[in-house]
Amino acid sequence: MDAQLNNRIAHADVPHGDTYLFMAKAGTNGGEIATNRGIIKFDLSSLPSSLTIDSALISLTYHPTTVNNQHQWTSGSNACVLQRVLESWHSDSVTWNNAPAITTESQVTLPQTATATQNTGDIDVTQIAQKWVSQPDSNFGFLFRLVNEEGYRRQTYASSDDGTIANHPVLRVVYSCGQLGQKDVESQHRVRVVGDIIQVQSNEPISTLRLYDLRGNMVQSTFDSQLNTINLSQGIYIVRSTFENGSELSKKVFVNP
Repeated sequence: MDAQLNNRIAHADVPHGDTYLFMAKAGTNGGEIATNRGIIKFDLSSLPSSLTIDSALISLTYHPTTVNNQHQWTSGSNACVLQRVLESWHSDSVTWNNAPAITTESQVTLPQTATATQNTGDIDVTQIAQKWVSQPDSNFGFLFRLVNEEGYRRQTYASSDDGTIANHPVLRVVYSCGQLGQKDVESQHRVRVVGDIIQVQSNEPISTLRLYDLRGNMVQSTFDSQLNTINLSQGIYIVRSTFENGSELSKKVFVNP
């Protein structure tokens, strides 16, 4: 879930959990100082707390709206940070004035944008995701804000309320599951190697399966629930499942043809 926090007098006590924009902004509106921050949480509760996270990458997609919402750095760098939230909140009720506490410890920096319409690329939050998986009660998400909230600057992306699922914020988590040809993964999302086939089972309907090598090259893609290993070399691969609701989950498998 995600929401916008707006400091303007008419908005500081108003929840904005249904906006299609996820932005960090500094500027003015009608002569009034206007600062926006975003707040977001990814649900990792389905992952066993004993897992070791190999990588956790967030990606945000620029929202193709009017020119007024493009990335901006008129007054200088529009670099942003993701700061860990320390208290519970909900998108239906969180506002600027009741926003939860945050910490700057392990904060993650998003550099200044190079263009006015770019996506973020992969934002590495592996260290924080590991803490959230190991200590599920500590996951309250991130606050998204500008490093410098003075002048005119902005980074603008699509929120989870955008009408196009492909634009939604994504957290891709990869973790080691052992030699999956020997046993199933005890979770809601099961991946196993059976003979020449990688089988994927999930409680969530799967729309696409993709198989990547460790260099990030896609070696296979299918709309089915299984992948073929006949032409693969021995080694570790990443199975990325895209679900019909737009979310994704990645797991490592060991292939031994």
